[in-house]
Amino acid sequence: MAAGTKHYSAELKRDAVTMVVELVGQGSTEWAAMKKTADLLGVGAAETVRQWVRKAPRRRGRLGLLGRRFGRYG
Repeated sequence: MAAGTKHYSAELKRDAVTMVVELVGQGSTEWAAMKKTADLLGVGAAETVRQWVRKAPRRRGRLGLLGRRFGRYG
């Protein structure tokens, strides 16, 4: 692992993706939701959360909202 690289648990990543989905569902923009999630969970950067969201498998009813927008989960 490179110096300064943090390892986040699968559970934290899953929680972050869920938070982003919920915030977007409440009317936040995707980027604002990722930034807020990163801040609340103590993740170094919103870009890290964005990568987790992009890599997350599409789950019915959870990522369907983001999946259509991102076009990668269908």
